[in-house]
Amino acid sequence: GLVRDEAEEAALAAEEAREQERLNAERERLRAEEEKAKQKLEEVARVEAARREAAMRKQSEAAAALAAQEALDRAARKREEEGRAEAARKDEEWRAAKEEEKAIAARQAAAAAAEMAARQEAKKAEMRLQKEVEEAEKTRAKAQAAAAAAAREAKKAGEAVR
Repeated sequence: GLVRDEAEEAALAAEEAREQERLNAERERLRAEEEKAKQKLEEVARVEAARREAAMRKQSEAAAALAAQEALDRAARKREEEGRAEAARKDEEWRAAKEEEKAIAARQAAAAAAEMAARQEAKKAEMRLQKEVEEAEKTRAKAQAAAAAAAREAKKAGEAVR
C-alpha cells in the first residue's frame, strides 16, 4: 500500500508541476501579449503625435503663406495707390500748366487789344487835330482875304477921295 501511496504522491506531484508549468506558460503568454499591446499603443501614440506635428506644421506653413500673400497684397495696394496719387499729381500739374498758358494768352490778347485801341485813338486824335489845323488855316486864309479886300476897298476909297 505504501508503494501505491508513493506512486500516487509522485503522480500528484508531477500533475502539480505540470499545472504550475502551464500556469507559468499562460502567465508568460499574457505578459508577452500585454507587452505587445503596450508597444502597439506606444506606436499609435507616436504616429498620432507625428500626424499632429505634421498638421501643426502644415497649419503654420499655411499661416505663413497667408501672411506673405497679405503682405504682397498690401504692397501691391500701396503701389497702386501711389501710382494713382502720382497720376493725379501729374494731371493736376498739367491742368495748372494749361491754366497758366490760358492766362498768359489772355493777358497777351488784352495787351494787344489795348495797344490797338490806343493806336486807333491816337490816329483819331491826329485826324481831329489835322482837321482843326485845316479849319484854322481856312479861317486864316478867309480872314487874310477879307483883310486884303478891305485894304483894297480902303485904297480905292482913298484914291476916290483924292
